Amino acid sequence: MRARFGDRAAVLVETTLLRRRAADKLGPLGDVSNWLFTDEALQQATAGPVALHRAKRLAGAGAVVHDATCSIGTELAALRGSGVRAVGSDIDPVRLAMARHNLGAAADLCRADALHPVTRDAVVVVDPARRQAGRRRFSIDDYQPGLGQLIDTYRDRGLVVKCAPGIDFDNVRRLGFDGEIEVTSYHGSVREACLWSAGLAQPGVRRRASVLDRSEQITDTDPDDCPVRPAGRWIVDPDGAVVRAGLVRHYGARHGLWQLDPDIAYLSGDRLPAAVRGFEVLEQLVFDERRLRQALSALDCGALEVLVRGVRVDPDALRRRMRLRGSRSLSVVITRIGSGAAGHATVYVCRASR
Repeated sequence: MRARFGDRAAVLVETTLLRRRAADKLGPLGDVSNWLFTDEALQQATAGPVALHRAKRLAGAGAVVHDATCSIGTELAALRGSGVRAVGSDIDPVRLAMARHNLGAAADLCRADALHPVTRDAVVVVDPARRQAGRRRFSIDDYQPGLGQLIDTYRDRGLVVKCAPGIDFDNVRRLGFDGEIEVTSYHGSVREACLWSAGLAQPGVRRRASVLDRSEQITDTDPDDCPVRPAGRWIVDPDGAVVRAGLVRHYGARHGLWQLDPDIAYLSGDRLPAAVRGFEVLEQLVFDERRLRQALSALDCGALEVLVRGVRVDPDALRRRMRLRGSRSLSVVITRIGSGAAGHATVYVCRASR
């Protein structure tokens, strides 16, 4: 490469490697084999299925959409693919040039600061930068542009803001945001939290979990009649989007499940929801490593998956201390049952459904 392309070799190699990564991440948006990227821009770019999910919601709004931090054009590609009329802007001239290349000459783009509106009636989509020098920034005070500034700038407009999945909901509310916070997962991983201003949200909805793998959405307006009972045949660890959005009870009520403890996110039931991985309870005991080792040995366990909530246990260290030599693959669910003096750590030895 160096012999053929000289000082351009490093850029060409990086572009080729980034295009290969982008094919997996952005594939649902179409052919990205000719796109231009920077490493940081690709890391921050929304995964294709998540971008399409957002675009479909925006298509229902029936308005022009302005992506005010369009970067390399990922969200605009999803919007155009969903039939939404969209315009884009970005303050970074390099990323804007890449977006022009990626989207084609027909793309409606301009250079602008997201905090200085260049549209009037359009719904505004913003993806603040959350990385600096390759490192993630978790505090909303470190977003660029700042989240509070964005909310103030577009307070009278339809606004959608992509945020990190671990964002503190209370801090967002303290900024004066009164719309919906949606947490989205894909392939078992929580990908993002997204703020939808009140005019774009379903009436009354403040929190939503969207599980794209199963096309399932749960909101805080759904029933949450979820009792607390001892473990049934199955234990279910709800999808991370459900847990992060605080909708475990709502999910349990929908699927006929119950909680093992009112403060713990594990659910239980006698039947598994469709397409959900569960853990069939083989044995239950008070958590004690010696007794657990004996139980696993009696069940011929040789490979162990460890799930923990509410108890301070290092899964990897526990697995090593079990000294397993059997032939079966099993799972253990370790959790705290009860509170105060009555609370105790309980372990469920299980067989995973898949």
